[in-house]
Amino acid sequence: MLRRSTSAKAMPSARNALPFLLLLAVVFLSLFSLHRPDFRLSFLRPAESDQKTLVLGNPSSCRSQPSNSTSNFRFIVKVLAYDRLDSLARCLRSLANADYDGDRVDLHVFLDHFRASDAGNDSGVLDQRLEGARRMLGFVDGFEWKFGDKLVHYRTGNVGLQAQWLEAWWPSSDDEFAFVVEDDLELSPVYYRYLKMLIAAYYYDRSNFNPSIYGASLQRPRFVAGKHGNKLQLDDDTHIFFYQIVGTWGQLLFPKPWKEFRLWYDTHKLKNIQPILMGMVTTGWYKRMGERIWTPWFIKFIHTRGYYNIYTNLLHERALSVSHREAGVNYGRKVGPDSQLINSSSLDVNLWSMQPLSSLKWFDFCFREVIPGSIVKTLDELGPLLHSLQRDKTVIILSLYGVPEAYFRNLLCHFENLNIRNYVILGQGGEFLGDLTRRGHAAIDTEELVQDLRKHVLKSSWSSTTGRSKEVVATAYVIRKSIGMGYNVWLVSGNMIPTSNIFCNFTQEMHEFATASELELSFFRSSASTFLDENFIIKLTSSPSLTDGEWPSSTGSFGQLAARFSQENKLPMQTIDISKIAYAITPNDEKQSSLDGGQKMVFWPADMNLNVLKGRLQNLGLWAIDEELSCTSVVRTNAGPLLLLLVLIIVFFSFFSVSLHRADLNLSFFPPSEPERRTPLFATPSPARALNARPVISSSFRFIVKVLAYNRLDSLIRCLRSLAEADYDGDQVDLHVFVDHFKEDAGARNNMDQRLEAARKMLSFVDGFEWRFGEKLVHYRTGNVGLPAQWLEAWWPSSDDEFAFVVEDDLELSPLYYRYLRRLIATYYYESSNYSPSIYGASLQRPSLVAGIRGNKVHLDDEEHIILYQLVGTWGQLLFPKPWKEFRLWYDMHKMKNIQPILEGMVTTRWHRSIGYRIWTPWFVKFVHSRGYYNMYSNFLRERALSVSHRETGVNYGTRAGPDSKLIINGSLDVDLWDIKPLSSLKWYDYCFSQVIPGRIVMTLNDLGSLLHSLQRNKAVIFVSLYGVAKAISRNLLCHFESLNVQNYIVLGHGDNFLYDLARRGHPVIDTEKLVPDVKRGSWNAISKQGKEVLVTAHVIKKSVEKGYNAWLISGNMIPTGDQFSKSFHAKYDFATANDLELSFFKSSASKFLHKLIDSVTGGKLSLNKRSFAQLIAGFWKENGLPIKTIDVEKIAHRLTPNQGKKGDLANGRKMIFWSPDLNLTVLEGHLRQLGLWVIDEELSCTSVVCHSS
Repeated sequence: MLRRSTSAKAMPSARNALPFLLLLAVVFLSLFSLHRPDFRLSFLRPAESDQKTLVLGNPSSCRSQPSNSTSNFRFIVKVLAYDRLDSLARCLRSLANADYDGDRVDLHVFLDHFRASDAGNDSGVLDQRLEGARRMLGFVDGFEWKFGDKLVHYRTGNVGLQAQWLEAWWPSSDDEFAFVVEDDLELSPVYYRYLKMLIAAYYYDRSNFNPSIYGASLQRPRFVAGKHGNKLQLDDDTHIFFYQIVGTWGQLLFPKPWKEFRLWYDTHKLKNIQPILMGMVTTGWYKRMGERIWTPWFIKFIHTRGYYNIYTNLLHERALSVSHREAGVNYGRKVGPDSQLINSSSLDVNLWSMQPLSSLKWFDFCFREVIPGSIVKTLDELGPLLHSLQRDKTVIILSLYGVPEAYFRNLLCHFENLNIRNYVILGQGGEFLGDLTRRGHAAIDTEELVQDLRKHVLKSSWSSTTGRSKEVVATAYVIRKSIGMGYNVWLVSGNMIPTSNIFCNFTQEMHEFATASELELSFFRSSASTFLDENFIIKLTSSPSLTDGEWPSSTGSFGQLAARFSQENKLPMQTIDISKIAYAITPNDEKQSSLDGGQKMVFWPADMNLNVLKGRLQNLGLWAIDEELSCTSVVRTNAGPLLLLLVLIIVFFSFFSVSLHRADLNLSFFPPSEPERRTPLFATPSPARALNARPVISSSFRFIVKVLAYNRLDSLIRCLRSLAEADYDGDQVDLHVFVDHFKEDAGARNNMDQRLEAARKMLSFVDGFEWRFGEKLVHYRTGNVGLPAQWLEAWWPSSDDEFAFVVEDDLELSPLYYRYLRRLIATYYYESSNYSPSIYGASLQRPSLVAGIRGNKVHLDDEEHIILYQLVGTWGQLLFPKPWKEFRLWYDMHKMKNIQPILEGMVTTRWHRSIGYRIWTPWFVKFVHSRGYYNMYSNFLRERALSVSHRETGVNYGTRAGPDSKLIINGSLDVDLWDIKPLSSLKWYDYCFSQVIPGRIVMTLNDLGSLLHSLQRNKAVIFVSLYGVAKAISRNLLCHFESLNVQNYIVLGHGDNFLYDLARRGHPVIDTEKLVPDVKRGSWNAISKQGKEVLVTAHVIKKSVEKGYNAWLISGNMIPTGDQFSKSFHAKYDFATANDLELSFFKSSASKFLHKLIDSVTGGKLSLNKRSFAQLIAGFWKENGLPIKTIDVEKIAHRLTPNQGKKGDLANGRKMIFWSPDLNLTVLEGHLRQLGLWVIDEELSCTSVVCHSS
């Protein structure tokens, strides 16, 4: 491999010798220019037509040059965060303070979840971690990003740094670039402008493009990964250079190499091929930390491909990206900044000077300089190459002819291990030779060389076209050229492996010409110029065997041919006795596992079976390549200082030659020298969105289609095409495709290659899928996460004006779906008169399932076009931002605390118990129930819908069930799709598909009249007094009402948030505070708070009995276990009450007595004395000599005391339980749990859904 030494010791001598080198270079250039006016160093700088873009091991994915067009240029900053809020804040603020030159730059923040194991069983620690996560999300949500779109990805569980990096990006085009930033970094204000210049110079400029470059790192180059992490030494004149190691502290990634890596990682990870690369410090990290880090995987990939990264040397330990090295995966404790951050004021170098690619240095993992693209095509180019390669006046020619690639790769790895570098490869063009030169191996293209020889040297009669004939002619002239320059030459075939540097050790022992009979191993001393004289060349090229285009097998190797010529001309010749120095491998020596001390090489027949040979070499410890034909280790060796000096001559030749032959070199990519002048390089779209103003909607409105895909390519194709055929009304609509990884189960292990190929086809289709309506983003998982994580991690709203439409891959959408959803959003989200915080989104699937009645079918009348129904519809679900964020945080807490989403009575609970982790809907169903939220549905009759599920085989269906509905298209529309009714006219349905009427709040006596009529049942109404009753007790009572199907009740309470939340959930309530002005009269201001409560209650009951309804008044400190309130009392009693609890009954004929009570309270004639309303009215009744029925509580109810509450207390027909208002809530909860009467969860939500027949 052609390399330059860059050891610290060699550098000073190189500088001191520079004048001599320049002079020597001028002499060489003059000589070659005189000899060949058309001289050019094609091996240093190929012409555009000669450039090859090959990728080792995967010819089908060869990388081509990007086009010059930059109109599609897209730059995304990917910030990876965990639990370091202060670090994240510093990082994001530094990014926001950067100069983006007027370009659009998007920001994607990936927040990993904390590890549940960190909290252990300590609930306090868990609460702290949850609160920390909320603060992180709160900060990111509030962080203003003015330069483009902001996207937040919040994990449902901890995935670690490896998945954070690998899943952060799947390029959507060859013009999309990702700059990945970990959260403890700080960026320079000029970082973006610098990266943009690098992209312009080394990606879009054809003259500087090289497919071996995978990106650029802004971190300060610090250590040599192949030298146990030793510090890197650079001279001050090296500004931009190429180095193989990835720089994770601010890494720009180019699209094609990253995609290639992701697919490579996919294959290797699934096949359990570990990223072991011996000799690298990162391998030690991997063995210690395993899958907690990702860099060993990428380094191994880079090594197999021969790719390089761009670095910048800004001197004085400065950088454009600084890591503060906070405690985390890489550091057990905070270490502090690794470098000094550079800004525009501290610049003392020309940051904008982008040197031509040909003048830059390339360094491998050991920080040895490499010269890629060294391929000789003419005889004149051979001289400088040989001069740079020779070592101790010796050059090795490696013949590639007839040698399988694996043999040859293995040989080169041994050459590297032995520090043998003075070789040049002789081969006939092709992808393999091109890849070798791209990786820094010097080579001679015999095809091109022979063409050059035909023009200037060979006789016109020589016209042989066979590869073997060209090999012989090219070999002869290369050896002759080498000898003529005073170099000894070894000619070696690829079917051998040296175990020591025999080419150096045995050179002194060789005669002028020596050859071996068993293999192609020949030596030509520099003094043997008379041997390969013109007569030999003429005789060789005029041989009938060559001119006839044949190469008889009897002729043998080139060495044998030369030996025969030597014998015929009686020239001195030495036979190399292979038996003394080499071991011959044969198919039958299976037991040989080591070499004798004197054996310095092994060789084998050229036609030996590769698998057999591989086994023999493995036994001997000489198979040094992996399954990708890449060396299994990186070996640190020191190049001699002479090689450095000679190679510097080549550098000069390269630059000078390019300058001579490319006088029109376009340097337009250099920026203006004035730092204050800014000219954008790329015509990027403005971040502003042009939205159709029909109907009225926010200017910040953003609509994203989230497609969740797994392994159903045909379904995904149908889905995406239906989305692409929709009418988007001129709006920008973004498309995000989430491709889950296949499962690593037994089935996958048995057909791994087929699964991998299917995944590649899926990604290939998505990559090629054209989305004209906005930006396309692809998220490809590193492992199977399942449907719950696909749904839950698909979206974290970046603003209150961002909406997500989630589509599973087996859906098909109507062309009208978007315009319809947009109209719903405009009406029920942006119109204040139609907005309700209880609506969490809209489903386009046909409403069909009653989740609370064992999955019974929904029945709707034809007039109900739009309805509100609690159940989520996963076959095309639009999500509103705030409820979804609320759900994600709710899920976070419940999942971490292992609180299962059990809601008895729901079909989804049965699903959860049977397939649990595979579905997410039970969690959302439980959340919606706890919050009292609703979803919008549309009823289009005749089983039609705007979204159709084809119910393919998957999580929900064991076999394909086919379409669930008929898809609505323009021609099939027989309803007014755009007739969107006011919210007040829509019907609301709970999980039982029972109608609910939210927002019934009585504030005046007139309001009460209309409400009473809708509520009464058997001419009776129940008033539930919540004065002084704890929220949990009130909720628990209402859950019992629901279980008993008690619906004719109204809640009385002060107008606080709790009362209004009950109203939002469909409970009818009376706001006594609002009702006060309506009943105010007399000396009202002198009445106490209790007096007001009594007075309002009296008015409410009076209004009810005046309407002809019997009224019950109960407090919240009791629980009925049966329907006691449907019963009445003897006709002669207008009033009945209990002595020990707030339980009273008023007959419809009691109106006049209530009027007297009201007059007594307002006139101050009645002493309240902190008595309950029942006690007060009972006293008033007796004082006025009215008949009272005393309810015998002992017969129907049981009193709970601090020392009671065992099971069995409700025996003997007692249908009610009550307690003193001052009973401790915790004690009360315990008693009720023992009795099976505590029916709410930790969120004060009913633990079950009870559906009753209508």
